[in-house]
Amino acid sequence: NIDFMDMEGSGFIVSQEQVAYFNQIKGKDMQAFFKKNKLYLIDVPSNAESIYFPLEDEEIIGMNTSESNKMRIYIKDNSVEKIMFLSKAKARLAPLEDVLKTEMRFPKFIWYSEFRPFNQKSVFIWNEYTNLEE
Repeated sequence: NIDFMDMEGSGFIVSQEQVAYFNQIKGKDMQAFFKKNKLYLIDVPSNAESIYFPLEDEEIIGMNTSESNKMRIYIKDNSVEKIMFLSKAKARLAPLEDVLKTEMRFPKFIWYSEFRPFNQKSVFIWNEYTNLEE
C-alpha cells in the first residue's frame, strides 16, 4: 500500500476535466498523501501554481489560475474538494471566452495519453519511445 509520494525538484499533477480541459498543479516540490491507496491530500510547500476549471451543474464556468508560496489541496472521490492557500495568494477566475488557449496549460505541458498507466500492472510496462516534444 502507498502512504505518501514525494515529488522533488519539479512536481506536476494533472487531471483531465473534459476532453480539452486539464486541471493542473505544479510546484518546486510536492508531497501526496494516501489513505487506503486513495489520494486525499497534496501539499505544495513552495512555488505553488494551479490552473483549474471549476464546474457548475457539470458545465465548466471558467478558468481559475492561482499562485501562492504554499498550497494544500484536499481530494475527495478523486476530485479536488478544496484548495487552501497557506500564504498570500494571487488568484483569478475568468470566463472561458476571455481565456486564450495558450493560457489553459502550463508551458511544456503535453498530455501523453498513450503512455498513461490505466491500472496497477501497466505501471511496470515500459514503452520505448523517442523524439517526444519537450
